[in-house]
Amino acid sequence: MFSSAQIGLVEKMMGELDSAVVSLLENLDFKGSDEVATAVSEVNSKQFYLLQVVEELKLLLVRLNSDWACLRDDSSDSDNTKYLYAELRGEYQSFSRPMREILCDLILFSKTSDDAYFNHYLHIKSIERRRGGLEDLGTFFGLKKDKTADRRNRSLADAVSKLEAEVDGLLFDQAIKPSRVWYAQFKSDGTPRTKSSSHRDRLKRALKGCTQAERGALGNYLRFRIESMHVHRAPSIEKWLSRLEGDSPNIVDHLIDLLQVMSCIVIRCGKLAGGAETTEMKTLRTSINNPSFTETFVKILNPDINVGDYVIVRSCIAEVTEKTRSEYGYRSFKVRFIANSPDDENTEDWYPGYFTKLLIRKNERKHLDKVVKSTKTDPNFREAREGLTDREELLLALYNLTISRKPELDPTRVRDFLLHTLKEDADSINITAQ
Repeated sequence: MFSSAQIGLVEKMMGELDSAVVSLLENLDFKGSDEVATAVSEVNSKQFYLLQVVEELKLLLVRLNSDWACLRDDSSDSDNTKYLYAELRGEYQSFSRPMREILCDLILFSKTSDDAYFNHYLHIKSIERRRGGLEDLGTFFGLKKDKTADRRNRSLADAVSKLEAEVDGLLFDQAIKPSRVWYAQFKSDGTPRTKSSSHRDRLKRALKGCTQAERGALGNYLRFRIESMHVHRAPSIEKWLSRLEGDSPNIVDHLIDLLQVMSCIVIRCGKLAGGAETTEMKTLRTSINNPSFTETFVKILNPDINVGDYVIVRSCIAEVTEKTRSEYGYRSFKVRFIANSPDDENTEDWYPGYFTKLLIRKNERKHLDKVVKSTKTDPNFREAREGLTDREELLLALYNLTISRKPELDPTRVRDFLLHTLKEDADSINITAQ
């Protein structure tokens, strides 16, 4: 069902992550979490926040270990198994969304690590929750603010007022600097509101101060949109298509991706908690920051592709003509399609890095002649090769490279335009061997 390499990587990541989580929980050893609901300001906010994060990780890790024990030993190929894989794939994506949000916050907390900022953060969350309760009572039950006879309504209003006064005190005492607050929206006068900032804004900040491993774990905002689709479970064409792809390799890919995010969270929590680094934390940090591991994730969003390279974009071969890099470190490429394009209209267009997969580098073109010669002995192409131009020979070589090195490209589609379309319009091909 799964390769030995996949099994080994999953079990290594799970084992190291579980050991690091246990050691971190022992290090935090927080007391007094029961009081936080009534008195946020009376607890160590930073320690409380970190404990809640690590406990969430521990709960999720128990679930993932249970899933993996079943997946690893499952050899059935029934329709129910296919639906199970599709459901797990969706669940792992829904788990990933809040985990990435937590990682984003932890990266930003590394520059505002004083307890006062955690206190302010928790106050805003508490105010939003209680304020939302007040609005719900008013909207759905008609309990307006002026109906002070209602005890629950009055209690919520008093709680909000008290928390807002405590926030004002933090600002007045200059315990926090408004210019460093990243977790709140701002008023026109530059002071923080008691309303959380958007995750999109937080992600943009975090990407400018994260490690390579964290960049691979965070991805970009499109990833969050896709994961939201699985969180809300609303019917959509995109979700239906994703279910069709719910095979076993994708399950492992999503599981490894989720474990990577969780590992990055534990490492950040350990740094914020302070104290000597445990052996378990050091082992996890070394593994997750291993270049051979992090590059696998980073290159999906930020591939190492240059002008002149041949690439695959949405199952079509193209040549890179320009490239650019955003302020967040991600690349996009302008490509010129060879013979046909995904929409059969635009022959040249820009695509983000995660749509662009390297086929052959510019400096490898000189080897194409050798590849072309190797195809002459292939009986499947002998008849079709008669009358092909030199340019078609080059594309035929690219096809051979494609089916041997890039299985994600649809061989049928490539074969069709190489052996039929090009014979009718060979002059439209713009490839020159160098």
